[in-house]
Formats: sequence, C-alpha cells, structure tokens
Amino acid sequence: MKLFCLGLFTFTICTCSFADIYQYADCDGDENLLLTEIDPEPYVDLSNMYLSCAELTGENLEGANLEFSLLVETYLSFAELTGANLEGANLSQGYL
Repeated sequence: MKLFCLGLFTFTICTCSFADIYQYADCDGDENLLLTEIDPEPYVDLSNMYLSCAELTGENLEGANLEFSLLVETYLSFAELTGANLEGANLSQGYL
C-alpha cells in the first residue's frame, strides 16, 4: 500500500509540474487542446505561433517574444507583459 501511495504521489507531482500552453476551447477544431509544449515563462519565444483561445491568465510573460503570433480570443487577464514584444500580434477579441 505504501508503494502504491508513493507511486501515485510521484505521478501527481510529475504531471503537475509541466506548464504547457492549452486552449480553453477547441478554437482550431483539431480536437486537441494542447497548443505547444513550450512553458509560458519570462523571455520565452512564442513568435509566429497560433495561440488563439490560449489560457494565459496570470502568467509571467515579461520580455516574451509574441511577435506576429495569433492571439485571437486568448485569455491574458493579469498576465505580466512588461517588455513583451507584441509587434504584429493579433489580439482581436482577446481578454485583457
């Protein structure tokens, strides 16, 4: 029983430590909510990416490169965007 609990605890910790970017709805119609396995973190390069309907609420994207990314209907409420490059990014209908 102890081995089972330890394995379950380890699995939970491992699966929760990844911070991939997901859609809150299947906006691109590919039946997959995963947008990228890149972690949303300061100075990350997310340029030229499809990130529509992404759930980025409260993420620290300070200095991130979002140049020419498609961010239609993306949740960016309370996200830290200080110094982020948003040149050419499409933020239409975004939740800021």
